[in-house]
Amino acid sequence: MGLQAKKYFPYYTNREAMAIKNKVHMGIAGCGMIARNVMMLAKIDRIQDIQFAACMDVNEEAARQFAKRFGIRKVHVDYESLIADPEIEAIYIAVPHHLHSDLVSKAIKAGKHVLCEKPIATSLDDGLAMARLADDAGIKLGINYMYRYNGGLYKMVESVRSGLLGKPYYATVQVPWNRPASYFEKSPWHKKWETSGGGTLITQTSHVIDLMAWALGKPANISGEIGTFRFGDLGVEVEDIGVGTVKFESGAIATILGSQATKPPKHTQIGFWGEKGSVECTYWHDIIARVKYHGIKHVKTSTPTRGLHALTRSIRGFARWVLDGTSYLCNAWEALKPLYIVLSMYESARNETKIHCQELDWWQ
Repeated sequence: MGLQAKKYFPYYTNREAMAIKNKVHMGIAGCGMIARNVMMLAKIDRIQDIQFAACMDVNEEAARQFAKRFGIRKVHVDYESLIADPEIEAIYIAVPHHLHSDLVSKAIKAGKHVLCEKPIATSLDDGLAMARLADDAGIKLGINYMYRYNGGLYKMVESVRSGLLGKPYYATVQVPWNRPASYFEKSPWHKKWETSGGGTLITQTSHVIDLMAWALGKPANISGEIGTFRFGDLGVEVEDIGVGTVKFESGAIATILGSQATKPPKHTQIGFWGEKGSVECTYWHDIIARVKYHGIKHVKTSTPTRGLHALTRSIRGFARWVLDGTSYLCNAWEALKPLYIVLSMYESARNETKIHCQELDWWQ
């Protein structure tokens, strides 16, 4: 970074300051379950590219316990003081979906790079505004679609993108998961359209929809159906079952299933079929991807970063993006793609019509 270390890291000794000057000095907004998982995996995987320097939560006691547990030196009592902290170069945002737009935008305006949990936003207009704001400010905005950093899934998508299947015929996405009632009771914001932006499609299935869109490109039309079958008596508004189809400009057709109500739950599956063969993947516990190729061979490639888990590879990828400009696999513009497909499925279900995709100039 070429800065005078002690000047910019005044809370550390000279040796500590020199040791971290080539790391991303990151603050954490939101000290809930997702942030705890990030910190635990970062510790296990010995991430060296990031110095987690501060944390903040609306529940001050939760933030202080989080800081104590993970050895974080500074606790901020409000978001404005976190993003005003001169030590902080980047913000990791792990808060309810409806807060993403506001918090990300404030961080960008404060000159901080941002790694935000998915989805980028709950509306396409907000997502587009965030992506443009980051570009105009020269700020790096990444969205943590971590499945892109799983080695097997990365290789599978690259095999499709490189044309090994020939003309793509169809794809399937299945996320037949189960969520207990406590999922909504502990985090009531998951229940409401206003705060969550949706249910299983936007919260869980969008990870795999992201891979599908990454592999197959721009959609031509989208249809969807949604229902709340299991959790309606808990006051849940959003869908616990969502199904749909996407026809791509290439002619390929994809089917999508997302569920929070499957008993017994099954593993995530994604597959692609084309004129020369197919590739199918079963994904366990966000860790192991068993990929099978039929009639074709996979491309010889690997994820841009290494690590024990896709999540830590993703975090390393963001750090390298900030430190040396190495492209992060899911910038804001990429994250708009699964959001657009999910929101189109919701619109189709509500209006009982097929969505014809137009004016997608931002889709590269």
